[in-house]
Amino acid sequence: MTLPATLTEIDTYAFYGCHRLVEIYNLSSIDITGHSYFLYVKKLHNNIDEESIVKKCGNFIVSYYNDAYYILDYLGQSTKVVLPSSFIIGDNQIDQYKTNNYWACTTTITELKLSKAVTSFGMNSYLHDFSSIEKISVDANNPKYDSRNNCNAIIITSTNSLAFGCKNTIVPEGVLKISADFDGCEFDNFNIPDSVESISSNSFNNAVIKNFVTYNGGHYLGNSTNPYYFCFGCDQVTTLELHEDCKILCDGRPKNVDSLIISKGIKSITRLGRYSSVTYKGTKEEWEEITKTEDWWYNLQATTITCSNGNIDVPTFD
Repeated sequence: MTLPATLTEIDTYAFYGCHRLVEIYNLSSIDITGHSYFLYVKKLHNNIDEESIVKKCGNFIVSYYNDAYYILDYLGQSTKVVLPSSFIIGDNQIDQYKTNNYWACTTTITELKLSKAVTSFGMNSYLHDFSSIEKISVDANNPKYDSRNNCNAIIITSTNSLAFGCKNTIVPEGVLKISADFDGCEFDNFNIPDSVESISSNSFNNAVIKNFVTYNGGHYLGNSTNPYYFCFGCDQVTTLELHEDCKILCDGRPKNVDSLIISKGIKSITRLGRYSSVTYKGTKEEWEEITKTEDWWYNLQATTITCSNGNIDVPTFD
């Protein structure tokens, strides 16, 4: 972005939300250091002759900031996007780089492959149609990610966390966490293996799952051994009582559901909904053993969790 010399005024929040804004050439006399640009801009130029930190490398737009190279855009026309194993900038060959979480494409992606050079990967659903992606793979020599068992997903190897997926993703046994956002993806079925210990609250918010099992109005995904493994939503019921075999609970509370009854077997909770009453069938000590996200209580209207041997106060903002 270039601010011309003729510019005389700029709003304090002019750059708010500009996640893809990497550098600004400020040719005006306005001091913008007090404006929201600093949240996103990596380089501020005051002279038009200063070298840009944004470069074109083949079909990709690349930039260097925060001591790393980042892919900002894909300009090619192929729907099969392969992130390169290296690229050349000047006299230098770049063998490691990251993707900006807000990188964009000029085409709809149907196939995505990560090379061994990608050390950090992210994609934002506001800029990409996740529902179009059919195939995902990772180079076997990538030190951070893998796509084991042809799972059509990107898994962080060290933590066994499934970080990115598509409509053809199959979660392999051994994955401990699902943090992928399946925004816009449509599934006939979705299998959750017994190894999964937690699931992010937004993973299935905007996904369409045609087949799931129900219990007392709750919607469940699981596997052949335990079809009630994961509760991801429910019908319009006054009270949602979880199945005793449910292990993972995400925020799926629709309108008019006031009360939640949590089974004793629950192992993991992400952010709960706006329930006015929450009952846990186990003890206070067993409640403390449940794995929870830091903000599991964020939307709760209930001020206490009723356990079998007393109440636990819900945390509040300081």
